[in-house]
Amino acid sequence: AITISLLGPACVCSFVPALHDPARKLYKIWGNYTAKMVKLRIQRKVLQPNSLLGSKGNCQKAQSNSKGTLYVHLNQQTLLSPVLYLHTLDFSWHIVMNFEFAMIPFLGWGLHGLGGTTIIRQQPDHAKRKLEQVVEKLRSGHDHIISIEGQRCNAQGDLSPFKKGPVVMAIEAQCDIVPFMTFGEMRAWPHNQIAINPDMEIDCIIYPPISTEGLKYSDRTMLLKQLRTLAEQEKSDWESSHL
Repeated sequence: AITISLLGPACVCSFVPALHDPARKLYKIWGNYTAKMVKLRIQRKVLQPNSLLGSKGNCQKAQSNSKGTLYVHLNQQTLLSPVLYLHTLDFSWHIVMNFEFAMIPFLGWGLHGLGGTTIIRQQPDHAKRKLEQVVEKLRSGHDHIISIEGQRCNAQGDLSPFKKGPVVMAIEAQCDIVPFMTFGEMRAWPHNQIAINPDMEIDCIIYPPISTEGLKYSDRTMLLKQLRTLAEQEKSDWESSHL
């Protein structure tokens, strides 16, 4: 009922450019209210520069121009992710999503209308064209958000293989990457469970920006490995202190 009453009008407004601001406000309200309704205790942490980012990761935002930022989710765990995005990040971003997510009533429809990019993974040529469009939007100053795994993790919470698409896009756009991770999601909403467990704590950790200025296509593997190392170490550290 809450989703229909808030995201119904937001979805309609999302397809009218002049009404994008009211639509974004409704989505933000929905994200915050949904988290409150299921009694999630979401903690947002912004970390300072650290050695995990490596020598080529400039921890300060490098661009003095108007290029956008690519927010990269390193461990997509559940369908709570959109709620966490709306609750944690300033809603200036456009989402890069797969076709299945875009078909979710109200949520996927509206985020697509607000400038989201829908990828059909089963059609590589289509996906390539869409990602090229994202690069142009990043160059024009539009922030985007994407999951580097491309899908949810398994029931054990293991990291899925990382896709090279996000790092290639960032390098081609010469924009900053802001990696972030979410922990505790699967405790709140385990796989194959309909109900969300109330009063669960979720940590949303935002890491310092990584500059891609000066990087080339040949650096994509290095940058991907850098993000993977960050994700594996942070996941291990969080589990050690919470399990």
